[in-house]
Parts: sequence; C-alpha cells; structure tokens
Amino acid sequence: MEIRKIPASSSVTDAVSAIRNDGVVIIEKAVSEETIDRLMTEMGPYIEATEVGPDDFSGHNTTRTGSLLARV
Repeated sequence: MEIRKIPASSSVTDAVSAIRNDGVVIIEKAVSEETIDRLMTEMGPYIEATEVGPDDFSGHNTTRTGSLLARV
C-alpha cells in the first residue's frame, strides 16, 4: 500500500477521508522549515543525549526521547 500524500492546503475532509480509507496520511509541509529548525535546535541536545534501548522491547538500536515539551 502506498501512503497518500496531500498538501497542507488540503481540507480537513480530505485528510480525514484518507485516514478513514487508509489508516494514515502524510500532510506535506504542514510545518514550516523555520519551525522545524527551531525545534531541532531546542530539542536536539535532549535527543542526542538519549541512549539506545536497553532491551529487546525498547530496541537496541532505537532511541526514545520522552517529555520533550516539558523540557523547554
């Protein structure tokens, strides 16, 4: 199955329709590059400091940085 991509200018109805039909949708450029850059600048140190999972459940090559919004 290919994931449907829609532009940020699409209607909510289009996004909901895709989710109902496919269970997923990608909304392209929903957030500006400037916002993403700012988030990565602020959150980057926390993400980089997160160690990989300690067990099979967490994933030995997976990092999961929690509570990011509480850190700023």
